[in-house]
Amino acid sequence: MSSKQKQKHPLIPPSEATRTTRPHHNDVLCGRGGTINDHPGNKQYRMMVDNKKRVYLSARFKREKRLIATGIVEQIRNLNPPGRFLMREGKNSSTWFDIGDAKARENVSQDIRENALASRKRKGAEFAETRDPEEVLRLSTNDQSDEPMDTLATRLQQFCFDNNIEVDFDPNTQVLNPNT
Repeated sequence: MSSKQKQKHPLIPPSEATRTTRPHHNDVLCGRGGTINDHPGNKQYRMMVDNKKRVYLSARFKREKRLIATGIVEQIRNLNPPGRFLMREGKNSSTWFDIGDAKARENVSQDIRENALASRKRKGAEFAETRDPEEVLRLSTNDQSDEPMDTLATRLQQFCFDNNIEVDFDPNTQVLNPNT
């Protein structure tokens, strides 16, 4: 494997082998409360979630949303040292266990959806302020997402349709040509 290729972390199932009493700075602690919110790994995780929220909320298919959530789990797992998604074993226990990738992905999706209504209203206000398709494309990509161009073209086409902006769309080249 070349140094330029990104090595993916293998799928982690929950298991006894992933127990610890010492979470490190890249770990995401599952649960609620001030101690958990203030943990460095959780702060880093919330920034990752916030960076992908707009793309996730505008995704139309479950598969797209699952890929976005999986990407965040992989980002955490690929940190140095590798991040884990840890849950306390019991209310007063000092032992934490890794919840595994499937549960981590569910948690990521839930965290992205929190406050979704406010995010959707902000996004709608941004789009309502402009009728310029180039500006809409800039707004939809300013989070530096890995969203495929065909998805962006589809979103732009939908925006133009929703706002009565006449365009011709060539599906072969995925080019929008304004009708002037």
